[in-house]
Formats: sequence, structure tokens, C-alpha cells
Amino acid sequence: MRILIADDHALARAGLAMMLGEFYPDCAISEAHDLDSTFERIEADRPDVVLLDLAMPGMDRFEGLSRLLER
Repeated sequence: MRILIADDHALARAGLAMMLGEFYPDCAISEAHDLDSTFERIEADRPDVVLLDLAMPGMDRFEGLSRLLER
């Protein structure tokens, strides 16, 4: 399984990545720090699961989610 963690807080991304890596050692975990890098990672990695922070800068609550679903 491939998981993408999209959050503007590095500590939150690192903590989630560490926890998921312990519970799911065979997963490929990638990270994104803003909406643009989230789209780049989705296109490059084709994740099965995206953990998306809905309050990242430059994003209007559910705007990022709507844009992700469009793609």
C-alpha cells in the first residue's frame, strides 16, 4: 500500500510517518508540505490513501479536497 501524508507541519508529518511505518512496515509512505507538492506526489506516487490536512495555507478548507477529487 502507498500512503501520502499532506500537512504543512513537518512534526505532524514525521510523527504520522513514524507511527504508520511501525504499524505497516511494508507500506511506502511519502510526504507533501503544501497543496502543489500534494498534487505532484499524487501524480508521481499514485497513493492508495491520502491523509490531507484541510487547513493548509493557500487552501480554503475543502477546496483542496475538491481539487483532489477532480483529478
